[in-house]
Amino acid sequence: MKDKFIVDTNILIRIIVQDDDGQVEYIKEIIKKVDDGEFLLFVPTIVFVETCWVLKSRYKLSKKEITDCLAEIFQVDGVILEDENCLNGLISHAVNNVDFVDALLAEKSKTTGYAVLTWNAIF
Repeated sequence: MKDKFIVDTNILIRIIVQDDDGQVEYIKEIIKKVDDGEFLLFVPTIVFVETCWVLKSRYKLSKKEITDCLAEIFQVDGVILEDENCLNGLISHAVNNVDFVDALLAEKSKTTGYAVLTWNAIF
């Protein structure tokens, strides 16, 4: 039986920015176990959104850099996304000049059939 873990934002941040050698080495060991099929990692949608916000606001990464990094992580076998279709769609929106949350709302609109109510527009 595989060990299953919910991934917190700080784990994704460490994987991407690699600013703490000790933590990065620990995470690399976990990723190795994911690659070996021992672990499953579950990424909640809220963690994805918070990771995007931290990388953009704190680390000043561009949307393209953020989405490229996250897309690479999410392609790893054993990484499970809470709302895979929505998050993959969000990544495709976000490379354009669309805010991550707006892109997420647009994708949720597609899957739920509800229009998005916002001050910007209804889409």
